[in-house]
Amino acid sequence: MNGVSSLPFQFCSPHPSTYSIWKRLFDIIGSLIGLIILAIVYPAIAIAIKLDTPGPIIFTQKRYGLHGKPFRLHKFRTMILNAETLKTQIPNQAQSNPKTMFRL
Repeated sequence: MNGVSSLPFQFCSPHPSTYSIWKRLFDIIGSLIGLIILAIVYPAIAIAIKLDTPGPIIFTQKRYGLHGKPFRLHKFRTMILNAETLKTQIPNQAQSNPKTMFRL
């Protein structure tokens, strides 16, 4: 193929800092602190969702990643219960009136 890769990107060697023990330690400690904070915040979010509307707390959706590989996305539900089925009934304002799309 004359030196041209068929992939849309080139693999390169990692940055030298990735081998640093201090960076690894910082990453682990930062992750632990983040998990502790989220362990406190997530139950409060779940309770707020449950009190606000009936239905499940977690929303699951099928999405497609690299090379079209499907995966399941799980997140807190931030919409009405049957939003996926109702989305076809709501007009897309950006497509219906392109003049107002970039209004400042």
